[in-house]
Amino acid sequence: MKLLLVEDHPFTRLGLRLAIRQPYPNCEIIEADNAEEGLFIALNEPVDLIVLDLCLPPTKGGQESFKQGLKILEALQILPHAPPIVVMSALTREAPARRALQRGAAAIVKKGAPPAELWEAMDRCLHGKTLQPEGKTRVPHPPTTSSVTPADLDITPRMFDVLQLALQGHPTKKIALILDINDSNVRRYLSRLYARFGVTSVNGLLAHFALTGRMKNIIGSPEHRAAE
Repeated sequence: MKLLLVEDHPFTRLGLRLAIRQPYPNCEIIEADNAEEGLFIALNEPVDLIVLDLCLPPTKGGQESFKQGLKILEALQILPHAPPIVVMSALTREAPARRALQRGAAAIVKKGAPPAELWEAMDRCLHGKTLQPEGKTRVPHPPTTSSVTPADLDITPRMFDVLQLALQGHPTKKIALILDINDSNVRRYLSRLYARFGVTSVNGLLAHFALTGRMKNIIGSPEHRAAE
């Protein structure tokens, strides 16, 4: 296995190298200590997995910012076969972690967590699974193409987004995470959808569109795209 480790603190890199080589003794580890170098390697060197510090300087000696890690995540989504990315973060706020997941991170591991948490995240990512912080399973939401538009249903684009996700089986909290909006806003959009289509629940929406034969056209088919 070949792994790219992007971390600006030498002692932290050393600790991560030692931790990674315990379950993966033959792992080839390539290192970068800033966003520019890490992105250059990621775009030019095929790797199986990336372990990325979210808070990085843009170049050697620059000012650290979690925005640099997010920029790397966004840029890597242009790759046709982007490697899974485990983000290491010391930030305790939820927003940066949520943004990292929305920009393609497969897992978030807090700095200072037991090595077993990193090993579990790496193992799951290498086997095509994803994690949210604190062990919560993240439901991937690949972009879809649909032959039905919001205008066809006389609803707003955001209501259409909520409708698609609800029909795909996502609960309210996961819809909020995917769309980066509050739970209360999701519930408000769902209430408007219920009123629009004369139902009182998501099951009612499912029944309505199943009976009209438009379910598949609304949900659409998965389609890969570059990051927005």
